[in-house]
Amino acid sequence: MKPTLRLLYAEDSAQDADLTRSHFAEYAAEFELQIVTTGMACLEQIQLSPPDLVLLDRRLPDIDGLEMLKALRRKAPGLPVVMVTGAGDEDLAVRALRLGAAHYVAKQGNYLESLPDLLRDVLEEHRVQQSGGQGTTVVPLQILYVEHLPMDIDLTLQYFEEAAPHFAMDVVPTCAEAMARLAQSHAYDLALIDLRMPDQSGLDFVREARRRRLPLPPFIMISGAGDEEVAVASLKLGAEDYVVKREGYLNQLTHRIGHAVAREQINRNAQLRIELAGRKQREQVLKEAEIFKQSILDSVAAQIAVLDFNGVILAVNERWRRYALDNAAERGMPAAFTGVGANYLSACQVGAGLFTDGAEDARDGIRVVLDRRLPNFSLKYSCHSSRQQRWFRMSVTPLGEALRGGVVVMHTDITELERAEAARAILEAQLRESQKMAAIGTLAGGIAHDFNNVIATILGNTELAREDARGKPQAIVSLDEIHKASVRARNLVQQILAFSRRQPTELKLTALDAVVEETVRLLRATLPASVALSAHIAAQVPCVQADANQIQQVLINLITNAAQAMRGRSGSIQIAGDTVLLDDALAQTQPELRALHAKHPGRALRLAVSDDGQGMDEATLKRIFEPFFTTKPVGEGTGLGLSVVHGIVQNHGGALTAHSEPGKGAIFTIYLPAVDAPALGKRGNAVTQALTLENAKHILYIDDDEALVSLVMRLLNRRGFRVIGHTNQKEALAALRAEPGAFDLVLTDYNMPGMSGLDVAREVRTIRADLPVAITSGFIDENLSASATDAGVSEVIFKAASVEEYCAVIQRLAQTNGKITKPS
Repeated sequence: MKPTLRLLYAEDSAQDADLTRSHFAEYAAEFELQIVTTGMACLEQIQLSPPDLVLLDRRLPDIDGLEMLKALRRKAPGLPVVMVTGAGDEDLAVRALRLGAAHYVAKQGNYLESLPDLLRDVLEEHRVQQSGGQGTTVVPLQILYVEHLPMDIDLTLQYFEEAAPHFAMDVVPTCAEAMARLAQSHAYDLALIDLRMPDQSGLDFVREARRRRLPLPPFIMISGAGDEEVAVASLKLGAEDYVVKREGYLNQLTHRIGHAVAREQINRNAQLRIELAGRKQREQVLKEAEIFKQSILDSVAAQIAVLDFNGVILAVNERWRRYALDNAAERGMPAAFTGVGANYLSACQVGAGLFTDGAEDARDGIRVVLDRRLPNFSLKYSCHSSRQQRWFRMSVTPLGEALRGGVVVMHTDITELERAEAARAILEAQLRESQKMAAIGTLAGGIAHDFNNVIATILGNTELAREDARGKPQAIVSLDEIHKASVRARNLVQQILAFSRRQPTELKLTALDAVVEETVRLLRATLPASVALSAHIAAQVPCVQADANQIQQVLINLITNAAQAMRGRSGSIQIAGDTVLLDDALAQTQPELRALHAKHPGRALRLAVSDDGQGMDEATLKRIFEPFFTTKPVGEGTGLGLSVVHGIVQNHGGALTAHSEPGKGAIFTIYLPAVDAPALGKRGNAVTQALTLENAKHILYIDDDEALVSLVMRLLNRRGFRVIGHTNQKEALAALRAEPGAFDLVLTDYNMPGMSGLDVAREVRTIRADLPVAITSGFIDENLSASATDAGVSEVIFKAASVEEYCAVIQRLAQTNGKITKPS
């Protein structure tokens, strides 16, 4: 058959377009199908060569389908348009018909089988409209708007012009004038009546119009304040609905009017079908009209049932029928409760209800709407089936008097929306947590340098005072306490930096058995005698990529916490290490392991620290990794220890789990990805180099803190160095220029006003390229380390390190006149 009808199909899905093309080629050869993928291409094609009909997809890449429908109404007002969408949606169907669409089709089931016939009917209806003199433009819905407040009139007209251009609004400011309009015209499709008019109330207006037998159309009563008695009186007078001027009421108003538009469109289509019947019997046409109505119901993505005043189901859509049958079979309820003719209120009463665990609430809600005590009713509920838990929203809306009363019950699946809301709440909590960590990190980075300057001064002077106080035991005791307090302050700053991940992590191939052994040896002497500490690491455990110092900090924090959990009682702490296969089964048992399993499936090193202390309840266990959360009394803990542990493990790409019960102790387990490499053996202790020098080395020291300059000069002078100190960078560089060969090392602070330590290092390289430069800082991160390397700095030294470490590094740098040999 030669094509005689030109069909333009706007569709961006290649699969849907190909299926449609193939189906039409086989079953609808009279259609010449042209496919475009964008709204712009569709409008251009219509300008070049107008088709007989447009098939418009709901979602196009450059424009929304409803906006495209508006554009088509403007560009080609007489062109019939059929909207298609991937999922049925009642509101979308109403909006599409309201904007002038000839029909609405959902891509569900075997929709392609009926699509050619549907398009043929649309084209025939369009032809009849033209031949009958109805014109080629969409007939607007005529609305009588009885309102006297200018602001409300302006807002309503502006909103309808944007959201419902297919409405024709006739505004009258008094009831008397509205009476005159009704006496002159029978053309109104709907009336919007404000309750409080200046000459009489909206209720009296309706009564008088009916007494005078004026052609009052279906009406919606609008009120500025919710009043149950007025709502009941309005509905008893036959109002389609009662709307209160609350926030968002205009959207609700257009939704209610939209239902009237959809009903009007259905009635018009049915009438046209009757006029087109010709050879067909009237009963067949009416049957097709019913099928059309049912197709609209079935296209909606919700379960819908229409009930009469007694709760008997008059009509249902396919989703209701299918879902009700499934639930009736599962709950052992009679199948009679699931379809037309069943009493829904009885179904809610005899069992758990077809759709809701809150059967009583559902039945009572429907009953009050049926009794006209409420204009509508809504209920959110969860449905527990053998498959899974799902969430639904049930809405009950009364039918108008023209439809012989009753209600429409709609159950919409909102499970994905509820899950999305739950996920959003989790993401918001994570965002707040990350913002809190970022704020702490910023604060920590800002104060670390200055605070560590103070700590370095205290530690250095304490060391000098120790040397001066030899033979004075009481003074030594006091100085030891000052030293302990200073170390605690330094460690607290380091914990804050580690928690906020501002400390650089240096990952190296590491055998953790040595780290565990060294940690046990370090802590055993500090723990109370009543607490036993033991460790067992399995043979041939794999190596991991780790920062040994940070892993040691993790173990120290966990063991210290375990010891404090004993509360002075005797007990034991065990460290156990082995290899575990991180497979799907293990990952499913613990949510914390899923991310690690996704990135590093296979072998993992498992390191567990357990104790037999007092344990924790579930509420405490959920909060232990929160920063600043602690169960200890004020002054005995900062709440940062476990946050630091959690941050370090995550920074190593690992996972951390915790298990505890009251009275049964606690187990903290660390999982780190295993590295396939030969065992490194146990790590030996670092050998401290001797501090004696054959010849005194000359050091130029620069720092803007006078107290530190004085301290460092005294420390290094006592260890055999010759030191010249400066608090002004330019003066120090001038001294170097005067005698460039007189110095063996330049030692400069990093954070100084004017020239930073990096600027000093670059200037030193221009004066004498082979002279080693070391930078000291109270806060060292990756950026400083990288910038220092680029500036030719030999070493970055932490100011708050112990005096022995500090002096050992300086000696190593100065001893070879620039030939740096770092320990392996």
